[in-house]
Amino acid sequence: PVFDVLNHCLENDLPLGKLPVNPDTLELPPKPVDIATNKEARRDWKKKAKPIYKQQVKQRSKFIQVHQIKKIAQIYIDLDKSFFFPQQMDFRVRMYPVPSMLNPQGADYARALLRFKWGKKMGSNDNFDCFAVYGANLYGVVDKEDLETRRQWVIDNSEQILSTATNPLEDTWWSKADKPFCFLAWAMEYKAFADSEFDAEFITTLPIQADCSNSGLQHYS
Repeated sequence: PVFDVLNHCLENDLPLGKLPVNPDTLELPPKPVDIATNKEARRDWKKKAKPIYKQQVKQRSKFIQVHQIKKIAQIYIDLDKSFFFPQQMDFRVRMYPVPSMLNPQGADYARALLRFKWGKKMGSNDNFDCFAVYGANLYGVVDKEDLETRRQWVIDNSEQILSTATNPLEDTWWSKADKPFCFLAWAMEYKAFADSEFDAEFITTLPIQADCSNSGLQHYS
């Protein structure tokens, strides 16, 4: 479902969720009719056109990247098979996936496309709390507040979350999140959980990122 939204946005040049826009849609200011002979007009036009040129260059690399990610994701969707990410370690023993583009440490819209093959039961209130806090962190409004405030934010905004997950191309509230596509993936999982009437046996396959618990070791290294 997240891929469908991403694909629709790219095919229709909709810059929802901080997607890079098509650089060809960034129009330069109209050239003065006397640009060839009027030095002052030519200088003013170049001054106005310069930031557009810079934006075109910046957006082009990102635009190519998101289309490469989409193409790789489409291949795996068509294969309908699970896969692994081979990892490599740096001198600090930090691990990174070898494949570029589509990986768990990639761009927001790349991470949002990934699911675990085997899930876990939502099971207990503690598990839901962890799930809810992650969703609040992704949206970003209360991500610096205490954990209970973040959990309560999800409960208070439950109706809005369900609405944006049901019709993401009409209710684009998700696109205003700090991590929009990951939040959309989370919101869709929340909706699936709600559709199960919040059954403790509900299986979630959504990857939930957590802060490291031993970052001091990185600083020592």
